Amino acid sequence: MRSALLFLVALALTLPAPGLSQDEIPLVAWQAPLFWSPPSNPVEVFFPDRDLPFKASVTSSSSPLPFVAIAPCRQFNSHSGSPLLQNTPMIVAITGAPCSIPVSALAASVNITIFNITGAGGNGVFKVDVVSPPTTAWINYPPTETQRGNAGVVSLTGTGAIVVQVNQGAGSVDFTVDVNGYYAPANMFCIGGDCRSSWNNQDASSVSPLPRDCAPGQVPIATGSYQWNCGNICQAAGTKDCGGTSCTNIGSDPNNCGDCSVVCSSNNMASRTCGGGNCNGACIVGFADCNGSKQTDGCETNLNTSVSNCGSCGTACAIPNGTPKCQSGSCQILACNAPYADCNGLVADGCEVNRSSDVNNCGGCGIKCASGHPCVSGVCQ
Repeated sequence: MRSALLFLVALALTLPAPGLSQDEIPLVAWQAPLFWSPPSNPVEVFFPDRDLPFKASVTSSSSPLPFVAIAPCRQFNSHSGSPLLQNTPMIVAITGAPCSIPVSALAASVNITIFNITGAGGNGVFKVDVVSPPTTAWINYPPTETQRGNAGVVSLTGTGAIVVQVNQGAGSVDFTVDVNGYYAPANMFCIGGDCRSSWNNQDASSVSPLPRDCAPGQVPIATGSYQWNCGNICQAAGTKDCGGTSCTNIGSDPNNCGDCSVVCSSNNMASRTCGGGNCNGACIVGFADCNGSKQTDGCETNLNTSVSNCGSCGTACAIPNGTPKCQSGSCQILACNAPYADCNGLVADGCEVNRSSDVNNCGGCGIKCASGHPCVSGVCQ
């Protein structure tokens, strides 16, 4: 029986650092092709809205399947159960929980890493296929290897699972299977909040009509009850379909910063930019973002006039016995509380003189009472 497995060994190579435990094997991002061509022979596919499976004849020349990306997800970890023993096939489900690859998927993008390689008697080969025993070599490694991985595309041929096996002479290995997307015919699925579909729109609860002519690289996306639009397949990390003719980099687009339609404010901004999904442009000289939200109000604080942020964020003006002001980024005295006055001209001690009782500044700065005469209510006695 000819294997129906198709894989791409050049997509990515995951080589975790030696010595990592199974709990530390990183879940990494890797690239998958935007389209995958299935085998030319018909394959049996099961759809949940039909009573029976049916033969879907798809050919590599006329029906390349679009890639539907999901966040990288760990679908299987043998360390949570039992290791893979020498020359013993194991079935691994690719569709369904925990990563929610739909049963309509005809192929999936996977990254498989082997570790805890024990008892190897010679060079090893980790095989992956949809038949048992599997025949396609996925990872080759020497007996001294500790961890090795490889990414590619596996055909599911309607089974929703793959078969794996290790041949290394003796012993066992542990392995993880990560997924970051799948391939399905564009007219057999939709994505979005209202994602009901059926073959040829025979079901009243289907998205009707499903598009048959989305542009290459696009898929039908549900926009509401019984509504759809063709949307972009956004595979690269940090990109999303925000409308238009191409995917948007939400990590760097100031009009879609962190998510679609999240617009970075232009308020007192010298430059309006987005980095890492956060608005981070430079402020106009004399202004600052003191509340940490360049997305909502930009550089909202005038450092030249703000008594709470005078000259720099968090520098608050305080005047003993008086009212402060911020002038050109420096704290100054706006007014003194009666009966106090600023007689030495220093901001640091504010309105330091009580004109109602100070014999050297009785009723006003510099008005001195004669020796032995007190100042009462601002009048020398």
